[in-house]
Amino acid sequence: MNALLPIDTRELLSKHQSLPDGRSLFFDRFAPPGAKDEERRDWFQIVIAKPALRGKVDAWAGAIERLTSSLVYAQLQSRLMVNMAGGVMENAGLCLDRFGMPYIPGSAVKGCARRMATQRLMEADTAQAKTEMLVNMALVFGWGDTDWRPGRRTKRKDGQVVESEPRSDFWWAMADDEGDHSADSRRSELWSEVARMAAGELLDHLQIRGRKHGSEPWLDLPNFAGCVGFLPAQAVDAIGADLPLRQPALGTLEMDIVTCHHRDYYEGKRPLANDDEDPNPVVFPSVAAGHVFAFALAPLRNRSVDLLQQAREWLVDALSVFGLGAKTAAGYGWFETSETVQTAVKSVLDKRTQNERAEVRRKLEREAVEEAERIRIARKRELDVMRESMSEEDRQDFELDQMDGNQRIQWMEKIDQRTEHQKLGVYRLLRSRNPELWKELRHKAEQGKQRERQRFGPLVQEMFKLAKQRKEKMP
Repeated sequence: MNALLPIDTRELLSKHQSLPDGRSLFFDRFAPPGAKDEERRDWFQIVIAKPALRGKVDAWAGAIERLTSSLVYAQLQSRLMVNMAGGVMENAGLCLDRFGMPYIPGSAVKGCARRMATQRLMEADTAQAKTEMLVNMALVFGWGDTDWRPGRRTKRKDGQVVESEPRSDFWWAMADDEGDHSADSRRSELWSEVARMAAGELLDHLQIRGRKHGSEPWLDLPNFAGCVGFLPAQAVDAIGADLPLRQPALGTLEMDIVTCHHRDYYEGKRPLANDDEDPNPVVFPSVAAGHVFAFALAPLRNRSVDLLQQAREWLVDALSVFGLGAKTAAGYGWFETSETVQTAVKSVLDKRTQNERAEVRRKLEREAVEEAERIRIARKRELDVMRESMSEEDRQDFELDQMDGNQRIQWMEKIDQRTEHQKLGVYRLLRSRNPELWKELRHKAEQGKQRERQRFGPLVQEMFKLAKQRKEKMP
């Protein structure tokens, strides 16, 4: 397969003839733009067969963990195509991250939500309702100079100047029509009132004091980037959730096809689209239905949480009503965003997170136990080396010093079971190094309760015996 490459890249790769395993790199850098028919199909089959790595999936789940209140989980109900015109292969682009996993750019997510916001603005039935909706829409998505310009753009057609698409969806949403320009006068009439009130509220909201255009306050507005950040939507592993469709393996791509039946007509080679032309099937890859995507919204510029929730509502409705990506009118890119889906996916992901955290804790506990055992063994070896270099007397003193209080008492209670060297070690401890302990034990042996006299009487007698043998006195 021939691939167009820079000279230095081709020289490097000539030393390593095998093609890369990474799906994304292969898709972006090894595509044959001129491939047709079977060659094109075969190349896409190679792309689809390459596995997607989930390195970013798990990392992304942790990154958006704090945005739970604004997360939207949506299951793809049909195949998805995003960025078809952005790839090397004609009409076959696809958004893949560097690990080969499909994702949806934040700009596409924002555009989807804005489409629903525009629809809601159009449906508002009073000037006051439209004003409130326009203020929220502007704060969520931001605006530029053209957003506040009414009317339509103009272009020349057949030697005449004609109006074309609207300059602004703000203005266009003031009224509905049948796709023609019949409602433009109504739009302009409402716009003069709604834009003035909305711009005034936005100026107050942004605390802008210097206002020079009383009748057209939008001219005093600076450009604004919006209060909500629309992050790229990433596929999530929700296997185990009870969802409308079976979930495919994460990152699964499928071959799709679109057939042009009138190629010569569309290329201007025929005046009429007759049925005697040969169909021209064109294959392209798409994201398999059943994938679950996590759509994350982030608050910006310390704005109201209400705006974040409003943006979330628009996005939820837009994904299920309008869809996202290319060919939505043909059934592609539709999502299920019901509360049932939200609950099912969140439950599975939360349970998995809890299990993973529990496993991390168990691992840390195991490592702590192993480290403690390693330290104990190392210390024991160190002590064994020290003992070997000690005299018998020093060794007995050392052993007693290594014990804690309870261990030492329990060890001395069984004085009759100790060797002569061990008894002498106890004698030196009680007589010289810890006389306070000797006084305590002697008091219990002579004046304590019966049980205490039974416990410590033999010990005290043995200490007096050793003192007499050595012609010394106990404290």
